[in-house]
Amino acid sequence: MTALLVVPAALLLRLDADTAWRIFKRDRHNHPSPNGGQIEAAVAGALRIRLGGVNSYFGQPGSRPFMGDPLQPLAARHILQAVQLMWFVYGLTAVIGLSACWVVSVYINLA
Repeated sequence: MTALLVVPAALLLRLDADTAWRIFKRDRHNHPSPNGGQIEAAVAGALRIRLGGVNSYFGQPGSRPFMGDPLQPLAARHILQAVQLMWFVYGLTAVIGLSACWVVSVYINLA
């Protein structure tokens, strides 16, 4: 659900929602984590960057498949954009959750 919310969040933040959706569909299964790969692919698309490659895990180098296309070189501003995207997705999740609670409470009171 989180990865799917990246698309509307990217649209509302004026990031690249179309590429977020395309990269999500294409690359989401390229990561060894069934959950982490989905969000990483969607964020890479929204930011128009490529993530993955050689990373350090507990001090040991590890190689991961690439996600996204290198449409832009990585820059410090992508960190801020990723944080903004994260908080916006968090806000959308809260709105959806609170709305669901309200609908259930109305339904219970009508029953």
